[in-house]
Order: sequence, then C-alpha cells, then structure tokens
Amino acid sequence: MNPRRVTRLLQAAFFFSLLCFGIFAWLHPGVDLRGYIGAALLVRRGGNPYDYAQLAPILEEISGFTGNNPYFYPPWYCLFFLPLSYLPFALARLLWILLNLGLFYVSMEWLWEAIEWPIERWFRWVVFTFASILFGYACLVSENSGFVLLFGLALTLRGIQRNQPLLTGLGLILLLTKPQATLLLVLFLAIWLIRRKPAALAWGAAWAFNLLVIATMVIPRWWQFDTTSFGQGLTQALNGPGIVTGTRVAATVYDWLKYSFGIQGITQILIASLFWLAGGALLYFTWNRHPNPVYLAAASFILTLLVTPYALQYDYVPLALPFLLTLKHLNGVKRWKQIVVILLQVGSIFVLYLAKIQYQAVWILLFAAIAFALTVCDNPANRSSGSSNPR
Repeated sequence: MNPRRVTRLLQAAFFFSLLCFGIFAWLHPGVDLRGYIGAALLVRRGGNPYDYAQLAPILEEISGFTGNNPYFYPPWYCLFFLPLSYLPFALARLLWILLNLGLFYVSMEWLWEAIEWPIERWFRWVVFTFASILFGYACLVSENSGFVLLFGLALTLRGIQRNQPLLTGLGLILLLTKPQATLLLVLFLAIWLIRRKPAALAWGAAWAFNLLVIATMVIPRWWQFDTTSFGQGLTQALNGPGIVTGTRVAATVYDWLKYSFGIQGITQILIASLFWLAGGALLYFTWNRHPNPVYLAAASFILTLLVTPYALQYDYVPLALPFLLTLKHLNGVKRWKQIVVILLQVGSIFVLYLAKIQYQAVWILLFAAIAFALTVCDNPANRSSGSSNPR
C-alpha cells in the first residue's frame, strides 16, 4: 500500500478516535467543569469562589445537584471561564470538550518536536492514538484540567527549545494550575532555567504577578473566606458545605498501599519512602544520561506523582511525555527489555478499562515509571535510538 495513503488512514483514525472520545464525554458528563463555570458565575455575581457556601447553590443551579465541587484553583484560573459562564451549560460543555481535544493534539505535536525524534509520520499517528487512549480518556470524561497541564508542559518545552522566555514563563504558570501534581516538575525546571535562561523565570514571575493583580481586581479580597473546612472536599465526598457523603480515594501511592494491601501508618510511610527514593534515583540517572530539560521534565513529573499526597487519574495526562521518550529509546535496549516495556504498555490499557477505583490507576504510573527506567535510563544520549528519517 502507498505509504502516504497509510499515513492518511492512520491520521484519520487518530482524529476519529478523538471524535469518539468527545462524543462519549458529551453523552457521559463529568462534574469538574461545573466547578469552573460555577466559580466564574459566582465571580460575575460579586461572590468569592473559595466560599463553598456561596458556590454550592450555583452548582445546583447549573446542573441540578450540588456535589463535591469546592474551588481550589488559583484565583485567576476561574477568570478564563468567564466567557463560558455566559453560555448555556450544555453548549459550554461542548466547547470545553473541543478545546481539550485541540489542546491534546497541539501539545502532542509540540512534545514530539521537543523530543527531537525524526520518525516517520505514520508512526506518530499510531503513538498519538495510543496516548489519547491511555492518558487522555479519563481526563476528557471527567472534564478536568489535565489537558491544560499537558499544554503548559508542551508550551514550556517549546519556549525553551525556541528561546522564547515569554512562552516558557506562561507554560510554567499553566503547569502551576495544579501544583500538587506538578510542583517538583516546575521546581526542577526552574533550577535548570535559573542558570541557563533566567529571563524565562522573570517572565513566569511577571505572568504570575499580573494574573494575580487582575484576579484581585475582579475578585476583591478573594483571600477572605471561611477556612474552617477548606480542603475538606479533597479527602471527603461532599454534597454541600459540611455534608459528608463518603471518603475520597486518590490515585496516589498512599491510597494504593492502603486499599490494595491494607498497609497504613508508619509502615505505609516507610514503603512509600522507597518509591520516593526510586523516583529520585530515576531523576538522577535520567539527568546523568540526558542532561536536557525534556528528560528532566519527564523524570521529575514521575517523581511528583510518586510523592504527592493528592492526585487523581486525570492528573496523569502529562505522562504522555515519558511515554514518548520511552518509545523513542525502545530500539536502543536489549530484546528482553523491549518485551517487558511492550507488556507494560499493554497492561496499562487493561488497567485503564478494568480500574473502577482511583487508587487502581497507580498501576499506570508504576508501569510508566518502570518502562521509562528500562529504556531512557539505560540509553545514553549518544546511543542510537533507532530513529528513521521524517516524512
């Protein structure tokens, strides 16, 4: 078959898969967009989005139920949803789904450019399709902001690669939308930037300052709210202020140990510390073999997810970067490692569709970390990674 025709077919298959995911997300609405639009609508009415007592009635107004949607994001984040708050909620959902699909595609293209893997175009579409299934599906259905994190990562690396500090700084701020999932990633990139591209950090600070000033102008005294039970919605399922309906389970090593194996207390911390050390070792060996920000970002994101006390499956979207690097270096390792990595990727798909509770998604993180270690850490930068000419 004509190679160009194969490429077009695979490209069509990729975009068709995105369309199918979008339709499924539309037919099975998540809950997180309600929180973003509810916060924006509350701001329009002169309220404080951090006050769950004010936000809860608006959540019910938007979707017919209150649910567990306190606002925990930076004050400026809800301002981006002000335009959507003027639309009917159904239309806002549709636009949010389309925006996320667009962010995913653009981010994957930019990440592919950042990793400098000149592989044939047809293979890119296969990889993009697999990545959309593995890392994009859960976030799209949940209507969360994982695609914003992925875009922030891609923008940061693109800005570094093209020496555009303004874009790099903006990417870092977007990554900090959910610092519990990206803090170490941003920290290590900042350490790298402060010695090599300090202007990017200056732009990041400028972005943060100006966004905060604008948010404060729009939401005067946003920091003044009842903090008595603030953060309760992270660990407990709520149906309004003070109304606890259950316990929330996170996609973290801690809840994975607790609910999978019954390990709690000091034993849990000791075992978790082994994962921290493993993540730190992964970062150390990655940096020694590939001292550039792309690899640093991939390894430090894995470390962040291993350490963080709070993350959910939709926060895993930036794992697409270590996934791409794993595939890039797959041909440069021994055959048995190639087989193990392939089995791990296939296993991740099974986890994705078989996991019913958040903590089970940690297997996806662990599989990604092991695959990354077996390929990237075993592959010095000067070793061939089996790339071919681009088309």
